[in-house]
Amino acid sequence: MTESFARYAITVPGREGPHSPATVVVVHRTEARGPGRLPVYEDDTGRFRVQIIGGVARPLADTDCHGQRCLQAFQMSSPDARGHSSPAL
Repeated sequence: MTESFARYAITVPGREGPHSPATVVVVHRTEARGPGRLPVYEDDTGRFRVQIIGGVARPLADTDCHGQRCLQAFQMSSPDARGHSSPAL
C-alpha cells in the first residue's frame, strides 16, 4: 500500500540513558525511490530519510534514529499558499 500524502510528522524517540525528549520531524515526499520502489520522504535538511508504509516510517540506512527501525508517521495536509496547514482528514 503506497501513501498518497505529501507530508508526514514523524515522532523520533530521544536517546536512551539521558531520557531525552522525543523530537517531531516533518518530512515531505521526494521524487526518489527506495527499496521496493516506494517513495522516499525527507526533512528539509535531506539528512532524515524514511519510507512510509501504512502509517509506519521506516528509516533508510543513512538515517540515525537512535536504533529505532519503526516510527509512527502522522499524515499532514500540504500547506496552503500562505504557508498554513490544516489537519489531514
